[in-house]
Amino acid sequence: MINDNKRKRDVLSQEQKLNQIMIKSTSQLLIDPPLSKKMKEKDSNR
Repeated sequence: MINDNKRKRDVLSQEQKLNQIMIKSTSQLLIDPPLSKKMKEKDSNR
């Protein structure tokens, strides 16, 4: 049971992080498309 609960928590926190990233990237697209393009290029270089 403990492991099960921990797994659920981990999945939830991962989903929250993903959601935050999605929100950030979409807001960047809306605000400044060229900037977000540069950001994506940086990310792909990593």
